[in-house]
This record gives sequence, structure tokens and C-alpha cells, in this order.
Amino acid sequence: MVLFLGVTGLSFARHAIYGLLLYMAVLYLHPQTQWWGYDLPDLRWSLLAAALAFAATFVHRPDERSLPLFNRPIVIVILAFLAWVVVQSIWAVNLERHLVLVNLLPKYVLLMLLIYRCIDTPDHLRLFLWAHVLGGAYMGWDAYSNYTGGRFEGFGGPDISEANAGALQIVTAVFCGAGLFVAGQWKERLALLVLLPLMVNGIILTESRSSFLAAAFGGIVFNYFAPKRYRARILGLSVIAMLGFAGLANEQFWDRINTIKYAGEQVEGVDTGGGRVEAMAAQLRMFRDYPEGCGHRCTAELSPLYMEDWMLTGVGANRGRSSHNTALTFLVEHGIPGILFYATLLGWLYAVFRSLYRQLDALPDPLPAYLPGIAAAMAALVVGDIFVDYLKLEVRFWLIGAILVVVNLRWLAVQNSKALEAEIARQGGELKADPAGSPADGPPGPRPGPAGDSGADTPLPVGAHGSVVQRAPLRSRYKSTSDGAG
Repeated sequence: MVLFLGVTGLSFARHAIYGLLLYMAVLYLHPQTQWWGYDLPDLRWSLLAAALAFAATFVHRPDERSLPLFNRPIVIVILAFLAWVVVQSIWAVNLERHLVLVNLLPKYVLLMLLIYRCIDTPDHLRLFLWAHVLGGAYMGWDAYSNYTGGRFEGFGGPDISEANAGALQIVTAVFCGAGLFVAGQWKERLALLVLLPLMVNGIILTESRSSFLAAAFGGIVFNYFAPKRYRARILGLSVIAMLGFAGLANEQFWDRINTIKYAGEQVEGVDTGGGRVEAMAAQLRMFRDYPEGCGHRCTAELSPLYMEDWMLTGVGANRGRSSHNTALTFLVEHGIPGILFYATLLGWLYAVFRSLYRQLDALPDPLPAYLPGIAAAMAALVVGDIFVDYLKLEVRFWLIGAILVVVNLRWLAVQNSKALEAEIARQGGELKADPAGSPADGPPGPRPGPAGDSGADTPLPVGAHGSVVQRAPLRSRYKSTSDGAG
């Protein structure tokens, strides 16, 4: 309660970003499942934290020059998918289960809006990534302190308690931490040297094959997106990370990973993930019968009719088999519009990362170091989608929001550069400064941010011959020449 009330106060007194961090903390700490939360009031803590964060954004308004979120093509596509899911309520096989997704998707859209409104400087993005890393480290500590053998299950938190989902959540946090390590000061790096092994150990204790493959592919993507000035350092750190992973992993973990070579074949006494190929074939038959989609979680509902009994799990009325592939979940449960949405999302990810990679050296610091971590985390999610149904995994929407934030920060940096260039040209190529070091007479622009909002209002550096340095903070300490409208 002290943490909740204290961070809420910070969100109103300093910046709304602290409200977003509080929301993330509630997801990871999840009072409803903790012994210390049993005596707390029975409140919807995540919803309350999100509402408080939204209220704080009206106290500390974001930069009005930001690109409108709901004009962004990917957001329009997400809203179209949401509308389709609502329409599917008419014929969903299990309406009660389907309404869970109908209620959840609007919350994720609002969460993306919250992320977009709260993060308006690179420093705020750093805090967001740190909150994710600390949450992943908490999960790693949970696994370390409560492990009793076998596969670790039960992290706590909605949709991340199961071993595969929890491991993938930690994998995304590891890559975000790697980006912070590259860009961070020595104190941050020292802290990450403690936190990252704790997270990796948590992944190992889950013995998740899908997360292992996701982490391997994410590491490749991280190195691919590394800026030239960091590339050698990142390659060396990647080698050290692989050696450290091998040192932490035990024989039990490698025995499970070695079952990947069976490719789902039935081997007596060995858990190979068998039946997945047969389950996928059954899902394709479901799609043939329900091309418009049969509603959320209908794979489990219809599985007894399409699969042999040995492929099912559970007992009695709960006996069935869920989807083990996110793409097939979209296809079977949401029909042709669903798979088109998922394909569009993958296409957008490819296009936006390709565009940002081409502009890597022009991004304001420290975004070039953060981008590889965000790209690797999203790539890990895509690989995880091949083996598990992650349609509802919340961190996907965190990362989409973070990508949109990076694009917006790039846009704001360009606008600031243009404004400064115009001011330099107006003053004949010389930018006059007042004793405080800020331009004495400049174009209308945002006033300095609230006290304590570090990095939000640092002047843009100017290079030789009046050229604007591209890697610059996003706001300048201009004194407006207008009557205060700036």
C-alpha cells in the first residue's frame, strides 16, 4: 500500500510515467495471489492503477506535436480486429469464453494509448524498460526461491503463471535489459549483472523449449539491429551471455531441450510435445467447417469432436486440447479476418523495424541502443507463437506500444531539429543564448516540463557551422516569442 500510494503521488506530482510503472508493478506483484495480499481490500488493482495513470496524463499533458495514435495504420487494424471479435459473439461456440476476449481486447487498446501518452521522452522509455526488467527479475527470484524440482510453474500474475508463458515473459525482459546494459552507466550495468543471471535462471527452471528457441532467435535479431558503434561490444557480450547460459543450465534442462530433435514424434517415456502435428491437422479441419471462426477458445471446446482421445488432456467435461500455435488460433477461432490480422501485424513489424534500422544512426540517443532489445523481444514473441497460443499475452501490446513510442520520439526529434534550423536561419546563422544557456529568442514550442522530469527539456546541441546534431533530446529550453500559447 505504501508503494501504491507513493507511486500514485509521484504520477501526479512529477509525471504520468510513474502511473504506468505502477500498473506494470501490479501485474508482476499481483496482490490477489500473494500471501501479503489476502488482507488487502478486494479491489481491481490493475484497473485502478491504469485509471490513475490516465488521470495523471491530463495533469501532465504529452507533447501536442506527437503523431495521433488512432491515425496509425496498425492501431486501425487492431480496432478492426476488435470489431470483428465483437461481431463473432453472435455465433461463438462458447459465448462465455468468447466474452473474455471481447472484454480484454479493449483494455489492451487503452493500455497502448496509456503507454503512448505516458512515454514522451527517451528517459521515460528507459524507465518503462527498467520496470519490465525489474518485473522479470522478480519472476526469476520467485522461481529461484520457490523451486522444488521438475518444471517450475506458478509465477503468479494473469496469463503468465504457466511455465511457457512465464518463461517467454522473462525472455522479453532479458532483451530489454540487454538494451539498457548497452546504453547504461556503470551503476545500471552493475545492477543488470545481478538481475540478468537471475532472469536467465528463471527461464532455465521452467525447462521451456519454446522459450529457449525464442531466446536463441531473439539473440540473433539483437545482434542484427546493433548500431555500428556498439556492434563489436554487443557481439562480445553475446558470447559471454551464451557461456553464462551454458554454465547456469543443468543436465535436466538440456535433456528436455534435446527432445526438440524428435519433432513431436511419439517416444515412450519421453515428453516430446507429441500430438502437436495431429492437433494442427485437426484445427485445419475445424477451420474448414467454421471459416468465419468459431470464437475464442473454441479449439478446446471442439477438440473432443476432431481429435482422438489420446490427444486430449483433463477429465470429464474439461477434457480437451487447446491450440498450441498462435497463427492457427487466429485462423480457427477468428476465421479468415483473424489470420489476415495476424499476417498484417507481422508485415507491419517487418516494415517498421526495417524503417527504424535504416534510420538507426539518426535516432536520438539512447534509442539506437534500446531498439535492438525491443526488436529482439518482439522476435522472441513471434517464435514463441509457433509453439504456444499467446493471443492474450499482454507483453505483446506493451512492445507494440513501445515501438510506436520510438517512431513518435523520432518524429519529435525531427520536428525539434527543423525548428532549431529555422531559428538559426532567422538569426543569420548564429544562435544567441541567454546566461542560462538557452536560446534568448526562439520559435514557439513546448515549455519546460514539470520539475523532476529529467531529460525532457534539455537544449538541442548544435554542431560546427550551425548544423543540428541529430542525436538530441526531444525538447529544447526555448523561451517562446508568442504570448504564451507555446
